Amino acid sequence: MSIHAVSPVSIGKISFLEKMKYKKICFFIDQVGSRNHSIRFFNMGFHFPCILLKIEVILPENEIKSISDALKKIDVGGITAYKGWGRGKTIAKEIHASKGTEVFTPEFGERFIIEIVVADEKKNDIIAAIRASSTFGKIFVNTISEAYDIQTPKKDEQAI
Repeated sequence: MSIHAVSPVSIGKISFLEKMKYKKICFFIDQVGSRNHSIRFFNMGFHFPCILLKIEVILPENEIKSISDALKKIDVGGITAYKGWGRGKTIAKEIHASKGTEVFTPEFGERFIIEIVVADEKKNDIIAAIRASSTFGKIFVNTISEAYDIQTPKKDEQAI
């Protein structure tokens, strides 16, 4: 757990955490409840929930099955996969047009997109599994502020 997950409270021109760092006050990071974290020093405490991440993988070739199998091995619950169109470093496949007499290279080519929502602790394992089971593509990591299950009152990590 890293300290950057805490939103610093501004006091003057220096943030609260920076003032504590300059005063050399030790922070104790606790594991509380179900993957929620708290920071405490002396008798004051701060509590913040687990950070959820959305990992988006964009692939020029269909490697969804190999990535899905690798993610199952590290106990990643669910993924969303779909097909889209895009343009990037990989050139789209040529299309034979006009009864096969002309060759046309489209501007946009097929892309395969995978979305995964996980807790912050699993990020490095997931990225390593994706890199090991695919050859080309990009991985994007975004922070999710909140997640809710529609059918139950579950929230955040319990909702995924």
